[in-house]
Amino acid sequence: MNSCVLQPPNRPLLSDDVIGGVSLRAQQAKRYLGTNGDVRIQDGSGSPQSNHLPPRQPLKTEPTGDASVIQKRKRQATSFAHAHIVDQILSEQKRLRELRRLRQIRYRKKKDDYANTLEQETRQLQDEINKLEKRRRSVSSAIPTKENVWSVSTEYFRLFRYGVKTSATTQPSAQQDLLRNAMAPDVAFNAGRGIEAMMRSWKCLCMWFEDVELELEGLTKTGNSVVAETTTRVTITERTLRNVFPHLTSSDKDHPLADKLLNQRLVMRGSMRFEWDPAYGRVASVMSKSDLLRSMLRLLGNLEDTSRVFERALISPDFQWRSTKP
Repeated sequence: MNSCVLQPPNRPLLSDDVIGGVSLRAQQAKRYLGTNGDVRIQDGSGSPQSNHLPPRQPLKTEPTGDASVIQKRKRQATSFAHAHIVDQILSEQKRLRELRRLRQIRYRKKKDDYANTLEQETRQLQDEINKLEKRRRSVSSAIPTKENVWSVSTEYFRLFRYGVKTSATTQPSAQQDLLRNAMAPDVAFNAGRGIEAMMRSWKCLCMWFEDVELELEGLTKTGNSVVAETTTRVTITERTLRNVFPHLTSSDKDHPLADKLLNQRLVMRGSMRFEWDPAYGRVASVMSKSDLLRSMLRLLGNLEDTSRVFERALISPDFQWRSTKP
């Protein structure tokens, strides 16, 4: 046996021939950063070698299929949003243009209406001027300077055009002065006589009717008298119904007629005749009448209701006060 206690059992494997055949392993190169931040490599011999590495390039990744679809959808959504904004801008511009167009139409219409109104008012004023001029020529033609039936009648209509205004302090005095100076003391006035009868008639008219107006339309001289064409306007109030047409308010049957007459404005054509007394130099009689019947018939629309209105009224169809109650 070739073993010995003083030698290991694998001694043949550790012989010089075996160990000498083994080649040396190369030392691993070491890397370290230089002072300038560059990378240096030290080989097995221990001498460092400078090795400048190229900068890292970013990785280029090709878009996958899903990413391209998402980007495409984003581009479409952006395009749709832009289109929507453009549509809103165009719609707002269209709305503003339409608004300006409507404003222009309203402005032109207002100007046209104003022009038409001015034209209509101008025509009315011209008609009124022509009417007044005609009346002036009719009244003032061939009037002597001394007081006569012409001057008395024209002054009468001037002072009594709006009735007797008891609230004014000077008006009743001027009216009474005219009657005392130009009328005979026993002057005939419709169904009454005397200056007091004339004033009483006027006071009743102005107290029981509202907004009384007596307008002179023209004068015609015939002999010793003057005939005046007149237009009388009055408004029916509750006081009128109670005092002039009392039967309409006391009867339930006639109450609808009273409602129909209330607050109505009556316009009556009529005439007034002034008779002159040349010997006395004053007006001897004043006779007036107005067509109340026609105005009432126009208002009520039928003869039956018109007849019921005048049946027990204190005024006649020719606008004269009745001497006694019916």
